[in-house]
Amino acid sequence: MGKGRFRLSALSASFSPEEIVRAGELKKLNQTELLKRIHRHDKIALDFSKGKGIEGVVLSYETYKALLERIAELEEELEETMIRLKYGHRADTPEEEWIEVPEGVSTMEFLERKARKKK
Repeated sequence: MGKGRFRLSALSASFSPEEIVRAGELKKLNQTELLKRIHRHDKIALDFSKGKGIEGVVLSYETYKALLERIAELEEELEETMIRLKYGHRADTPEEEWIEVPEGVSTMEFLERKARKKK
């Protein structure tokens, strides 16, 4: 993969032999070589063998950042979908009746609190 060509959709849970570093090899690898491997492959599996196999993964910062951004996007999409399903009827509320959501509170949390207060 390498820098500048990263696509999150190309990331998989399987590893090629070049992407696997045996735990014993870590002592022999210098920082420069490890960094080159991370940049070349975007992910490195740490294999501890002895029946354990892969126990950890090292990601390039670019990959890590892209994963976090995608997780945040998906969480936002999920919340928006849940709001539409649960409170979709509110879309018909005239603009002058809209209520501002306090800063630091998610829309879903605000609507749930409001629903609990009505009970």
